[in-house]
Amino acid sequence: MPFTRPSLKHHLTTWEAPSSWDPDSNTGMRLAFHYGRERGVLLEGVDEPLLLLLALLDGQHTFADIVVRLQARWPEVTAEDVADNLEELRQHGLIEDAAVAPPAELTEMDLNRYARQILFFSALDPSGAQKYEMQARLKRAHVTILGLGGLGCNVALGLAAAGVGYIRGVDFDVVELSNLNRQTLYDMDDLGQPKARAAAEQIRRFNPEIHFEPIECRIEGVEQLAELVEDADLMVQCADIPSTLPRWMNRAALQTGIPFLGGSYQGAVADIGPFVVPYMTSCLACNRVEPHPVPELLAWTRDRAWRSHPNVHFVTATAANLICAELIKHITGFARPMTYNTRYLLSVERFTLEPVELPRNQDCPECGASVNPLPTVADGVSCGDEAEPDADVADATAGRAAQ
Repeated sequence: MPFTRPSLKHHLTTWEAPSSWDPDSNTGMRLAFHYGRERGVLLEGVDEPLLLLLALLDGQHTFADIVVRLQARWPEVTAEDVADNLEELRQHGLIEDAAVAPPAELTEMDLNRYARQILFFSALDPSGAQKYEMQARLKRAHVTILGLGGLGCNVALGLAAAGVGYIRGVDFDVVELSNLNRQTLYDMDDLGQPKARAAAEQIRRFNPEIHFEPIECRIEGVEQLAELVEDADLMVQCADIPSTLPRWMNRAALQTGIPFLGGSYQGAVADIGPFVVPYMTSCLACNRVEPHPVPELLAWTRDRAWRSHPNVHFVTATAANLICAELIKHITGFARPMTYNTRYLLSVERFTLEPVELPRNQDCPECGASVNPLPTVADGVSCGDEAEPDADVADATAGRAAQ
């Protein structure tokens, strides 16, 4: 089905690639459509009808109008020919439908505030019709963040910047001076204030159009955790205490069906994943490794290290931003999260990225009894190849929204 008002995507730059073009020959010209270093398409053999077609893709002309204009010069051109050319351009990720209107839930303020982000979705949307829907999915989403320290406050700010409509932040601690080297959501006026309350106030000032719900409490078990997140679409593990929290989150996710993603940092290494989608990806128990025993006489070293992690803002923010990227991919469906069944270690010291495969264990004592296929984004959607967004993954998230 051809687009109503086909348009070249706004981010593209077009130029004639070096070649000799003889209008009297059938070789045609070479046109490069480019954006950045990793996304580009070279069209070869562009003849005069195709060149005029491209010139008419400004979003102002309807499909029928384009066909009429082409036929006025080349009567042999058919509507099917035009539709085939447009489909090829769509498969290259070059065009979108300018007639697609934003959903009613996106306000004028949303369209202005997230204008550049919507262009980003346009660049990565091979369907050419989903950029506004991707932003709307973010607005519908409800994400619960457990822990508002170094990771959590940066994740909260990143999700608020992206327009996630409902964020719940859970933390029992207060803002201290030593937090401010990395917990940049807070400032000096927040010292001594509960982190959840301070985060809510800062987020309200930053983006008053979203709802941030502060919860001041300490997580003490699986059932309490399940109640805290029962109306959420996603959970994010950003707390480092208690040490049993990852296991509790894993069990709460399997109990409620709510996916979660976690992360951490060790020195100069940002540690992201795995993204647990209950009964679809591996869970934390699938590849669990028991901790190494510590001699009793040196147990104090473990306790001391647990209380005081070395950290700096650029490592903390790197981990938080990667978490946000994976969450937004999952919510919108513009690409497949890379942390499904995988954990990534990014060293900012050496600029290396190490994937750690964590396959699903069908004999897992916690999730192995039930198996569902993992919805996937078609191969290549994040690399500029032609593919459709993964509606199943995104709809599963957006459909749970409480808003």
